[in-house]
Amino acid sequence: IQSTCRRISESAAWVYAHVLVPFYDCVIQPVARALTATYDAIGACARAICERLYVLLAPVVRFMQDLNAKLEECCDLMVHLCDACAAAIRRCFSAIWNVLL
Repeated sequence: IQSTCRRISESAAWVYAHVLVPFYDCVIQPVARALTATYDAIGACARAICERLYVLLAPVVRFMQDLNAKLEECCDLMVHLCDACAAAIRRCFSAIWNVLL
């Protein structure tokens, strides 16, 4: 039994030293490094794109916000003008109606 256990242990040590360690060194570790480098490169690229988009789009966003504010002011003015026009038209029709009666 002891010799069998010793052979199993020796075989396991040989498999570890001659199969698993080289496989890890030659396959797993390079693949892990390549994946990490790829992930880092993609992240750096995405960050650079987002930063550039922000720089490019920030003035557009500010312009749109300013335009929106101006349009709101214009709409408010139009509402007041329409109210004034409606009141003037009502007064005009009222005066005409009073003359006709």
